[in-house]
Amino acid sequence: MARKRIDELDLVRIAERQRMLMFVVLAMILNSVISFTLARTGSPITGGIWLFWGFQVLLAVAGAIVLTRLYMALGENPAVAVVLGVLLVVPVLGLLILIGAGSQSSTILKLAGARVGLMGVSMTERDKLKPNHCKGCGYPRESLEALAPCPECGRTPIVW
Repeated sequence: MARKRIDELDLVRIAERQRMLMFVVLAMILNSVISFTLARTGSPITGGIWLFWGFQVLLAVAGAIVLTRLYMALGENPAVAVVLGVLLVVPVLGLLILIGAGSQSSTILKLAGARVGLMGVSMTERDKLKPNHCKGCGYPRESLEALAPCPECGRTPIVW
């Protein structure tokens, strides 16, 4: 898990990086399915399979960059992310690493009170993660007193 406490993390940055990671995962799965299908069917564009493998390597590089940035946002050691990023070139292992990182960030975002879907946290949910915003609707609370109810949804902030 993260080396920082959850209130010390930039949850919006984590949500954004997790969403990018999910796009890379879906692109890797789609690219693998297409290249496997072309290879199995004996399609006349089988020479294009090399194009798909090249695209898979590019996706692994993009995944390594996104993974490193996500781990840094989570407060993890960037060296671990770089080592895992190098392993993304291995087809199945790379996908498992990306899914594991997405799961770790999902857990942290859920603990912060965000609803996490297949592609991560939605834009409306991201406002709720911002500091000094209402956790119920995302309304900015800068001009309100500390314990004043939210004018949008009526939620009163929880004091620990």
